[in-house]
Amino acid sequence: MEKQFAQRLKSKSVKNAIVNSIAADFNLTP
Repeated sequence: MEKQFAQRLKSKSVKNAIVNSIAADFNLTP
């Protein structure tokens, strides 16, 4: 169970990092 939660948390942070990099590319960050 803990392993699954860690994997989900990791994929979530990876997704956030991708979104943040895309936002930075388009200058959407404040």
